[in-house]
Formats: sequence, structure tokens, C-alpha cells
Amino acid sequence: MKIRQILIDLVPAVFLFAIPGLLVYLSGSIDIGWSLPQPIFWLPVILGLALGLAGLGLMIWTGWLFWMEGKGTVLPLDPTKKLVVVGPYRYVRNPMYSGGFMVLFGEAILLGSIAVLVFAVVMPLAPLVYVPLKEERDLEKQFGKEYLVYKAHVPRWVPRLKPWKGMEG
Repeated sequence: MKIRQILIDLVPAVFLFAIPGLLVYLSGSIDIGWSLPQPIFWLPVILGLALGLAGLGLMIWTGWLFWMEGKGTVLPLDPTKKLVVVGPYRYVRNPMYSGGFMVLFGEAILLGSIAVLVFAVVMPLAPLVYVPLKEERDLEKQFGKEYLVYKAHVPRWVPRLKPWKGMEG
């Protein structure tokens, strides 16, 4: 296995599973079902699983689109060669981040872990700064007018109600 593939697999796994697992271990706090009585016990379990699995599915889909459509990866050492503007990218510019945050919030709800919930709340702060200051500037340099047109039509964080149809749209 190439080092690039290991990093592609490892980086999201660290943020989505290793760090939350370590937080649960260090805090010694896990409360699946939030100590709620039966059958209400199952509400946070089902909500956490649904949110986490939906987020994981979104991340896998967007990562696959980067690879298939963009001919690259999410990692800066192997960026896409083509701007990806299909699938969920027709609604919002950063669906992969959204998927990751869904996974973290799903884990916090499922595990009943305040430590993971705090991590899920704090983690989005980094992309809120990084994306507009670094990532979008790099995309403007790499893709030029194509990215500027896309950026003008598709919001950064809050999805459009209708998909963007492209340059004609």
C-alpha cells in the first residue's frame, strides 16, 4: 500500500474515530441511551446512529467524487486535477466537512459523551477559518474563473434548496 493511500485513509479516521475514542477513554464517560428509561432509551441511539451513518455515507460519496471526477484526493499532497461540481457539490461547496461533523455529532449523541460533544462543537472552528483563508484561495489559483463562477452560485456551508446546474445555471 502506498504512503499516499495510507494518509488518505488515516487522516479522517484519526479525527472521526481515534480522537473521539481517546476522549471517551480519558473521560471515562460513556452513557449510551443517556440513562433514559425504556423505550425512550433508544431515541439517542437511533438518532446518533442515523446521523453518524449519514455523515459517513456523505464523506465516502464526496471522497469517491474527488477520486473519480476530480482525479485526486482531499489531501493537499494529492489535490484534485478537476473542479468537482457534481452530486452534493451542486448544493454546497463543502459537503465533506458537513459529513465529518455529522459523524462527530452522531458519535456524541450515540455514546452520550460530553467530551465527544465538546470536540464536535470545537472541531468546526478550524474549517471556519481555514476554508476561506487558505483552501478557497488555493482553489481560486488552481481553477481560476471556473471556481469563481462556482463560488458565486454555490454557498460555502448552508446548502442551496435546488441544485446548481453549472455554468449555464
